[in-house]
Amino acid sequence: MANAPVDPKLPILQRDHRSVMGKVLYTSKKPDRLNQERGREYFRIDVHADGTRTCTAHCEIDDRPSVMRDITYSLDADWMPTDCFVRLSVGSKFMGSGWFRFHPQYAECETWTSLEGRVSQRMDIATPLLTFQNHAIACDAWHLRLIDQKKTRCGAAHSADAAVLARPPWCDRTDALFDWPQHRFRRPGESYRRRRNVRCTALSVRREPRTASGTSAL
Repeated sequence: MANAPVDPKLPILQRDHRSVMGKVLYTSKKPDRLNQERGREYFRIDVHADGTRTCTAHCEIDDRPSVMRDITYSLDADWMPTDCFVRLSVGSKFMGSGWFRFHPQYAECETWTSLEGRVSQRMDIATPLLTFQNHAIACDAWHLRLIDQKKTRCGAAHSADAAVLARPPWCDRTDALFDWPQHRFRRPGESYRRRRNVRCTALSVRREPRTASGTSAL
């Protein structure tokens, strides 16, 4: 199919998104492995001109059995999840891959796993999902946007009623690839950092074009 005609008044190249890339280190707090690197995560976030954003992440955990996860997760301009792709290997063996889509009235997935083969699932929801847990640390940070820090005292917990998660590799369930979280979100603070022993190191940052104020938030 022929490409749509290009406005001659516009430049040939189009780059109207902002991007940031980084690396997260997974470290241990065990006395015999204090601060030793046990895995890492490389991520990239692209924010498009219409306000939609996508995070792609490659995650590696070296503890045996090793885990390797690749995700692509997108949100709309209002920070509501729209779709996600996840591919998982454990112990250097392929475990499965899946595509997730989020509608205001339901969430659905199409996936193939080494245990169940092809699986299709649809989950009806009463209200639109506010977030999706795909297990990449870079995306975990996005859950915290749900906390109103002006109204919440430090350390207070928030329920995750409007969230679902992709089944983690250690789960022994075979009836579902969606699940409701069994935890609550905590406000950023010392208690959260103790649970998540991670350290961020910037690889490269490229944000262009900047907003009128000279700043851009991802």
